Amino acid sequence: MARKTLIDTTEDMEWLRDVHVPHLSKNYKSAIIYGNEDSPSRIEVYVRRTPLVTDEPLVFEADEDGVLHPVPMSWMGFGASGATKRASRNIEDDTPILPWILAERAIGNTPGIDALSFEAQRTYADWLSDEANRLYKVNPDFAKQVRAKGNRGRDQLYAFMQHWFAAMLKREHPEIWRAVERSAPGYGWSKIY
Repeated sequence: MARKTLIDTTEDMEWLRDVHVPHLSKNYKSAIIYGNEDSPSRIEVYVRRTPLVTDEPLVFEADEDGVLHPVPMSWMGFGASGATKRASRNIEDDTPILPWILAERAIGNTPGIDALSFEAQRTYADWLSDEANRLYKVNPDFAKQVRAKGNRGRDQLYAFMQHWFAAMLKREHPEIWRAVERSAPGYGWSKIY
């Protein structure tokens, strides 16, 4: 089992942002680092300084090159455990839809998005596109919705991406979320969340 280290001071969390997770919101007050602190295999971050067993972390795992990436939907409790049928390819292979374009559009159309750096927006767009393709492969119902006829599949995927991004904003960047609520009451997000 990998060594685990809990960090929960302001200085340690700043170090974590500086070294490993540069766009991590300051709302996160603690983290558990798995493995060596200089090249961790996994990092779980928590909103509470002293996390409860029931708290759902935001998880980052290292790829084969040691680069940390967010684990899709880990903090929302979604997973592929219930999937029985797997799509063999990506959305781009089976449809004319390009998820990365929809992801950029969902982010770019968000009121107050200029408060996030371009790098952070790019990271979120990559995550949304990757999450869409991951779900497409493991969730037959999701894949069926994306493959719907006409523009319906594209529109469904765009709505999912808006929904996922809204949830991330509300959790990771509440100041931007408040700007969305104030500037776009008809945008629909404030009614969902």
